[in-house]
Amino acid sequence: MRHALILAGGIGTRFWPRSRKDHPKQVLHVVGHKSLIQETLERLEGAIPPSRTHVITSEMQYGGLASHIGKSAVAILEPFGRDTAASIGLGTEKIFHADPKAVIATLPADHHITPKPMFHRALQTAMERVEKEGGLLLFGVSPTRPATSYGYIRRGTEISPGLFGVEGFVEKPDAARAQALIDSGDHYWNSGMFVWRAKDILKAIREEHAELGAALDRIRKALGTPKEEVVIREAFTSLPSISIDYAVLEKAEGLVVREANFEWDDVGSWLALERLHRTNDQGNVVIGRHVSLDSRGLVVVGGQRLVATIGVEDLIIVESRDAILIARKDRAEEVKALVKRIESEGLEAYL
Repeated sequence: MRHALILAGGIGTRFWPRSRKDHPKQVLHVVGHKSLIQETLERLEGAIPPSRTHVITSEMQYGGLASHIGKSAVAILEPFGRDTAASIGLGTEKIFHADPKAVIATLPADHHITPKPMFHRALQTAMERVEKEGGLLLFGVSPTRPATSYGYIRRGTEISPGLFGVEGFVEKPDAARAQALIDSGDHYWNSGMFVWRAKDILKAIREEHAELGAALDRIRKALGTPKEEVVIREAFTSLPSISIDYAVLEKAEGLVVREANFEWDDVGSWLALERLHRTNDQGNVVIGRHVSLDSRGLVVVGGQRLVATIGVEDLIIVESRDAILIARKDRAEEVKALVKRIESEGLEAYL
């Protein structure tokens, strides 16, 4: 049967001060009136039933996500986060335990995708391909700007319309390199969305990352037994934090990339609001209350208080209940480093 595995374990530190350990990025209302994870679950309606839609997140974050998930999916809990390789491994083992013939669409919880019918058609054709041919299928997005926060996939020989072999990967290049990849005409953004048979990705994990494979072997034997929770916790304790890309995909064989023919944004930082919201006559994106004198190119996310600016340009200003972020737009990616600095200063209460 067809399943979906939604990865919802990250905090989303680039969305600080709105994203917190107990209020992760996935529950933020970045685009409209629904949270990012609610958008993701709604997008799957009509393609994968709720009983076969699984959301994997950490025990610490589940409390903040539970009301957003509701009855739209089945929760799978990690004892603590260990990045996407461990998340996908555990989630897939649990699905495989219930359905050894499962075909799984593995999707992040924090993307913005439209229109829904085009996404459904792309998902259906990808799952049909995997059901017939097996292998590991990645969705690639045609790049529209030299993004430095995305990984890139180099496509190879065309297998069928819109479907290509994979020649290699480039991880988060600098701006000049990113522009060169776009100019080459044979690179996609790596969307982080995958389709595969459960047995194929589990086999690839065991072949390419022995430590994770051994941990999954222990977990598989314990599933459905009284020792399941204890074994999972013990296995996760010793696992490294590593992405599925580094751990498996960049070394595995049998990869194909399907060109995404829908609109996609990974909503990776506050700058995403410029792409997802209209600007006003001063070129500002404003959510909340803002009064401006000669201020242009701002991203303003207000709260209870009025945000007022005079003569400033190209800034991100975000208000939360106990902190305010002010950053140059060209340094939006450094919010993650700022969060680490806040932690090192002993100010964990603000995280």
